[in-house]
Amino acid sequence: MTPNIQKNELHYYIDLLRMDGALRTSEEAETSITALHNVIRTMRFSRRDKICGEDFSRLDLGNIPFNGIRWSLNGESPSRFDGCRLNEWNLMSGHSGAVNSVAWSPDGKYILTGGHDGAAILWDAKSGLMIRKLIGHNSFVNSVAFSPDGKYCLTGSEDETAKLWNLESGTCLKTLEGHNNSVLSVAFSSDGKYCLTGSGDDTAKLWILERGICLKTLEGHSNYVNSVAFSLDGKYCLTGSFDTTAKLWDLESGTCLKTLEGHDFFVLSVAFSPDGKYCLTGSSDTTAKLWDLESGICLKTLKGHSSDVSSVAFSPDGKYCLTGSWDNTAKIWNFETGKYLKTLEGYSECVRSVAFSPDGKYCLTGSGDDTAKIWNFETGKCLKTLEGYSECVRSVAFSSDGKYCLTGSYDRTAKLWNLESGRYLKSLEGHNNSVDAVAFSPDGKYCLTGSEDDTAKLWDLENGICLKTLEGHRLGIDTVAFSPDGKYGLTGSRDKTAKLWDLENGKCIKTLEVHSIDVYSAVFSPNGKYCLTTSSWDKTAKLWDLESGICLKTLEGDSNSVESVAFSTDGKYCLTGSAYDTAKLWDLESGTCIKTLEVHSDYVISVAFSPDGKYCLTGSWDKTVKLWDFKTGICLKTFSLNGIDGTVKWSFPYAAVTEEIITTIYKLDSFDPNGSDEPELIGTFYNIDGMYIKNCPFHNITADDMTRKLLYQYGGDIENSEQ
Repeated sequence: MTPNIQKNELHYYIDLLRMDGALRTSEEAETSITALHNVIRTMRFSRRDKICGEDFSRLDLGNIPFNGIRWSLNGESPSRFDGCRLNEWNLMSGHSGAVNSVAWSPDGKYILTGGHDGAAILWDAKSGLMIRKLIGHNSFVNSVAFSPDGKYCLTGSEDETAKLWNLESGTCLKTLEGHNNSVLSVAFSSDGKYCLTGSGDDTAKLWILERGICLKTLEGHSNYVNSVAFSLDGKYCLTGSFDTTAKLWDLESGTCLKTLEGHDFFVLSVAFSPDGKYCLTGSSDTTAKLWDLESGICLKTLKGHSSDVSSVAFSPDGKYCLTGSWDNTAKIWNFETGKYLKTLEGYSECVRSVAFSPDGKYCLTGSGDDTAKIWNFETGKCLKTLEGYSECVRSVAFSSDGKYCLTGSYDRTAKLWNLESGRYLKSLEGHNNSVDAVAFSPDGKYCLTGSEDDTAKLWDLENGICLKTLEGHRLGIDTVAFSPDGKYGLTGSRDKTAKLWDLENGKCIKTLEVHSIDVYSAVFSPNGKYCLTTSSWDKTAKLWDLESGICLKTLEGDSNSVESVAFSTDGKYCLTGSAYDTAKLWDLESGTCIKTLEVHSDYVISVAFSPDGKYCLTGSWDKTVKLWDFKTGICLKTFSLNGIDGTVKWSFPYAAVTEEIITTIYKLDSFDPNGSDEPELIGTFYNIDGMYIKNCPFHNITADDMTRKLLYQYGGDIENSEQ
């Protein structure tokens, strides 16, 4: 029997989904699905388990119908909801290649991973959110390590270098150069002043980090040094090598004290016990070995893996060992008895790296399947999977007051973000294909979106409602713009036309049969009477009279496609950017090219004039922006985002660097020739609306657990939802 509960109680509707279809009305069923959808979305974006003061982290979804990422009464059982909790979902884009190394911060709050994609990623261990991506190596990141205070990290790479990073800012402080082959392993000393690197050049090196200088080179192995480790007191180190041995070294003298021989094949990993009396080695012979370091005797051989043991670790109390293997599993062992206790299974490829949390309650594993996993040590269950998702950002725009930005994505949505807080505010859903163009209205209250579904939409940003759908193009829309007074919209399409729209009634006023191929860019003149359009490959820009729809001028002279265009503030001149790495200044009255600006090394994809008309900006795929003197055509300043991975989209004075679902925003001191040429980091935003929640059996929530009502309209005040 249905509990007698007010119908604004969220659990009431969720419980209805578990009941036989005959016991609920179609209206209740629809409301139930909406309610549950809102729970999940609110939890995603508020990053909390509690909604309206009620904890939903143990919500039982076991028998609720599910279809894709949308709730449906006709869907099948939720295949993506098997095995973990609702607050353990994948939120962030991770590595796009194998995870080679993992590490846990000393305070247990953060996780560091290094991958085949050349990046290291800092994660929040509790939420599973990516915090920062460290880009700078030119090849695989083979090894990562936290400093003892957790403020810095080391990365070792296939590019033959190790790098020291400030984790708060994400900046590289030092690059350690000196090895003649890949850096395969890195480690900090317990005081954080020194580090060790192991290399494919058969050596290990001791470095003083403050100066970035190599103090000692440890030579003695006859093959790659795959693994290095400091003793807790910093006096000794261990190295493991492809020569099938591990060596114990005195760091003051640089002499080898012991050679541990017993493995039949490569030694891939080494670790000291917390008390420094023992060590653990993992080998390609499928075993791990426990050693007494004073005598150099092997105490136990841990057998159980069916392939190479690639990584080993001791628990903080020294009672347990963790091994990762190319057999796609990790195993937990009792140190004293040498007996196997648990197998951590769930990977589709090899486990390359393992670590314990500082409190010993959790294990961390990194795999060749591009993911890292957090495990409960006691139960052996997977709690979180840190992995990638590929719904990338296609377009970006900024409000005129600089407080907000819009992003358009392959996931068919546009999203509104607060630039100051980095918070996601609204998701604009309604397109049936990728959103390729976005624009704010002059007053910032509305926006236009253009999509691959051949439509543009006008949205009210306060409530996220679609006000008008502009239909008429026959192919995808690549560009959208508002008139200066906000009354009209301009769209450019791959159907070779641009259209002028009355936004009050959503009707097309004029169709400009503009180019022989796609319309790539369309902008209004400052007075709103004219527009400029460019095409991707007919190498022209065109000036149009919007009242008559007549083409007044065709600007010809580029030897490649015209990618971008802008009017000067007085409307007398325009600037075009080309795929031929140049920009051109044009006199619109005569239609002649005044100057050609040549400095970029890739497509010029964005151009703009300063408000006073004295300067102009060009932004390129070469990740630079150049400030030019309009009169002389001289380049005054260059802003560079080189070294930052991703695709750059310029919307001056901002730059948005997008990589898969991550968008990082920078602000440029763009129109001051004497200002800073260093881009200012504003924030990083994550396009997570297309994510699904992984693995969720929840229990013990019923309709008798009275809750406050939920704001069913998604996008409400999440900040106040717990009051």
